[in-house]
Amino acid sequence: SGTASEGRSLITVVGSGPQVGCTTVLLCLARQLAAQGKSVVVVDANFQNPQLATALGIYPTTTWQDVLDRGAPLEEALVHSAEDGLVLLPSANRWQRPAAEKISLQASVTAGVLRYEYDIVLIDLGTMLSETQDAGHSTKQDAGMLQLSETMRSAASIWVANPRSSRERELNTVTRTLEKIRCPVLGVVENLV
Repeated sequence: SGTASEGRSLITVVGSGPQVGCTTVLLCLARQLAAQGKSVVVVDANFQNPQLATALGIYPTTTWQDVLDRGAPLEEALVHSAEDGLVLLPSANRWQRPAAEKISLQASVTAGVLRYEYDIVLIDLGTMLSETQDAGHSTKQDAGMLQLSETMRSAASIWVANPRSSRERELNTVTRTLEKIRCPVLGVVENLV
C-alpha cells in the first residue's frame, strides 16, 4: 500500500534560449498526460515572458503573482479547463518581482498544495540561457529560476532546444546546473521552430 502522494511529480520545462518552443512543448506534454487520465496542472513560472494564459486564450483576473505577492488564495488563481482536462496557474504579463525571500515560502507552499492535489505539476520556467549569454556563466535570471526550481523541489527537468542553434556546451552547462540543485534532466526535446 502506498501513500496518497506516491508517483506524483513536479517537472520543470526549461528552454535553451528564446523562441525554442518551451511553452508549446509543455502544453503538448500536458495534453498527452491529461488524455492518459492524469490530473495535470501547468504553472507559468516564466516571469520574464509569461505565455501560457495567452497561448490558451485565457485572460485571468487573479494570477500566481497575486498569490505570491499578496497572499491571494491559490484556488482563486487556478483556471480549470473542462475541455482538455488541464488546470492552469497563470502569471501576469508584467510583474515587478519581489525579494526572493518573500517568494520562497509562498512558492514552497504552492508546490506542496499542487503536488498533493494533482498527479503531475508541469512548470514552464522559460529560457535559461539568453541569446547573448555565454553558456559558461549564469545570470541573475538563471539564479532566480534555479532558486524557484529548488524551492519548489522540482523532481526533474525537460530541456527544450533548437538543434540548429543550441550547442552541446549549453546542454552540458544546463545539465550540470540543474544537477547541482538535485534536479536531473530527464531528456532534451529538440524542437525545430
